[in-house]
Amino acid sequence: MEGNAEHPMRVADIPKFWLEKTMTKLHVNDLNKNGIWDAEDMMMAADNIIRIGNLTGAAAEKVRRGMQTISDTASHFKTATSLEQWLVEEYKLAKDIQRSTFCADIFATSFFEIFNIDSDGFVSMDAFMTYWRAYNLDPDFAYTQFAYMDTNRDGKISK
Repeated sequence: MEGNAEHPMRVADIPKFWLEKTMTKLHVNDLNKNGIWDAEDMMMAADNIIRIGNLTGAAAEKVRRGMQTISDTASHFKTATSLEQWLVEEYKLAKDIQRSTFCADIFATSFFEIFNIDSDGFVSMDAFMTYWRAYNLDPDFAYTQFAYMDTNRDGKISK
């Protein structure tokens, strides 16, 4: 059920597996603990990255701009006021292939630029760990994820 004006989509209409995965993503990113992943969370993450990475000046501003871009890309980051509304809008985004592909491209490009700290075209393990520390994630999983993305095994992630 996609929902319409007569019968708007509800959380109960969303597949359980998708909800479980999305709630995990939401739990990690809801830094202000207001029940949704919103623009404030993105800026809190930016502040954490800047602090943990000891970034100043242009590098710090690049992080803020990147997180702002990500937040601006998915409109429900600014408009959702409840968990149900956020989940429904996130699901609609996921189901809209053209829009979700566009958002994924913006997210990936922005995150890459944020962590390409020295602008050399690569993300190092140290820069990648800054992200994990900013979200207080288990660093053991960072090594696995980094290795997965480092397809040529040169110790760097390229765009």
